[in-house]
Amino acid sequence: MVMGIVSYVLTVTTSAIDAPVWLTVACATCTAVPGYIAAAFGVHYDGISIRK
Repeated sequence: MVMGIVSYVLTVTTSAIDAPVWLTVACATCTAVPGYIAAAFGVHYDGISIRK
C-alpha cells in the first residue's frame, strides 16, 4: 500500500514538472504493481462488511 501511494505521488509530481516521459510511465506502472502482487497472493479487499 505504501509503495502504491508513493508511486502515485511521484506520478503526479513527474506529470506536473518537465520530467522525461519514461520516468512518468515508470512511476505509473509502479502504482499498479502492488495491487497485482496482492492479487497474486490471493488478498481480497472486501471493504467494510457488517455481519449480523
